Amino acid sequence: MKTTIYKPVPVDAAKHVADTHDKDIVIIVSVDDAHNQTHFTTYGRAAEDKPRAARIGEMIAEATGHGGTARYNEDFRTLPIATAVRHIETLRGAIRAAQAARGLSPQAESILARAMKATDDYRKIDRKVSP
Repeated sequence: MKTTIYKPVPVDAAKHVADTHDKDIVIIVSVDDAHNQTHFTTYGRAAEDKPRAARIGEMIAEATGHGGTARYNEDFRTLPIATAVRHIETLRGAIRAAQAARGLSPQAESILARAMKATDDYRKIDRKVSP
């Protein structure tokens, strides 16, 4: 029997699947017709798996037409590092776009190369962080 309160699938359920079946990333897609909700629960075992799991969940939501209406339960977005990772990925995209531009001075190229290296270094540190 369905309850009148919407109950999302918790991250612990995805973690249980990962632990039981020895998986690095688990995505659970659930549909609740009574509440007209599609819910995506994501779990990544290691620090580098968490943003990948979140991105896969978003891709599935977009592909199924639920991108703007989906609910998410993730073990990634609640971490303070999640905000930093999003900023770094935005910065890396801007750096790649600037590097693709023609006519940059050697000084500008050098600055962009150092910025890309700094974000690479941060990504390596991020992979060592466990929540």
